[in-house]
Amino acid sequence: MRFPLLCTLAFFCTGISAAQQLCDEAFFPSQYRTNDRWAMLAHQGKDGWLFGEMDWQVPQRNLDSREHLQQLVQAFKKQGTQVVMVDVPPRLPVHQNKLDPSRRPRPFSAQEYRNNYAALHRELQKLGIIAPNLLEDALKYKAGPYFQKTDHHWTTEAAKHVAGLIAKEILKLPAAKKIPGVPSTLKITRRPNNGSYARMANTICNSGYKDEVINSYEAVEKQQGSLLGEVSPDVVVVGTSFSERHEYTTDNSFPETLKHALQKDVLNAAVEGGGSFAALEAYLMSETYQKHRPRVLVWENTFYNGEINNSWALWRLIPLVRGGCSSTVAWKGTGNLSRRLTIDLPRSLKLGKDYALKLQFSDTRLLKFQTTLDYAVGSVGLQTERSWRIPNNGEYYTLLVRPDPMERITVHFEGSQPSGTYSAVLCKLK
Repeated sequence: MRFPLLCTLAFFCTGISAAQQLCDEAFFPSQYRTNDRWAMLAHQGKDGWLFGEMDWQVPQRNLDSREHLQQLVQAFKKQGTQVVMVDVPPRLPVHQNKLDPSRRPRPFSAQEYRNNYAALHRELQKLGIIAPNLLEDALKYKAGPYFQKTDHHWTTEAAKHVAGLIAKEILKLPAAKKIPGVPSTLKITRRPNNGSYARMANTICNSGYKDEVINSYEAVEKQQGSLLGEVSPDVVVVGTSFSERHEYTTDNSFPETLKHALQKDVLNAAVEGGGSFAALEAYLMSETYQKHRPRVLVWENTFYNGEINNSWALWRLIPLVRGGCSSTVAWKGTGNLSRRLTIDLPRSLKLGKDYALKLQFSDTRLLKFQTTLDYAVGSVGLQTERSWRIPNNGEYYTLLVRPDPMERITVHFEGSQPSGTYSAVLCKLK
């Protein structure tokens, strides 16, 4: 009488195991939509773990954008703002014990990850940025998984842990004493999370991976009617889905637990899916920043992946930090938009240090374009791309990295046919 039961259980268990198998198609780029390839699967690990191509991305060790990143940090410093970088560590070396040797995972060097990540962070710290080595912290973390099994995000418990580390660094700053206290307690809500890797496996292979359940943390102020919501916070988080999620789950655990650890208010200005720069760009363009400069800017991202070396993006951000154009204008002009704009400048035009180009488009659909700045000798080309996930006011700044006489500005738009008008201003920054 027991054999049918045992067979039934065996069949049921085998069925679960079979359901959670990656098919060969999961490893073919052609099976992924263009917008999903960032989450392409690379390995089926042990104990239900999944790994993606991005997990094998070796951290960059060189800070090629050092000069312009230093300008950005110094610009913030002049505004009274300390920059803190939260560089979410690479997932693979932290959970390499979850790789399945029987499935022949791609070789990698955990030591190379550690060396490169540490070298980059030493460079960041030399610029006056508070940038703790979270990879070494993650390797020592014993309170549970640092990352989720079927998602590229960290666990909310790891987010809470990191928030505590960052809070300690912020509270060491002299400016911390000037930030008003906002007492709070932590509220925990259990929520399902549809993991990025599980989603790909289920879509392509019908693998049957279930949602992981997470503890979502929220800071609840102890006293209603306190400072929360009445003044602009002096601590601001700009980041990615590691700080703000609403598409496949609802979770803001990192900024919420940072608020609790500090016992001070924190503005969460993160943008899910915005990449390295969207959240910071949106915040700097906002009325909130124009009216109130924060004392601490917490910039969360996966900086080790190399995007921090995008000097073009830094050229856009530096003028925004400084507040844009001063009253000193070297030249300005207007015209009608077209797919390719050619703006000839007067021969007598003189520019100098701390000048910028400000472009304003009436067509706010324009998010991606190439600009070429022609000088008497040589030219400078740059690519501008603004995330569709943030508000677009049609205004774009570019720091002029050459003070030489400029002869021509050429702008070539990608995507929709432009319509409306433009204005161009060459000005000295505030």
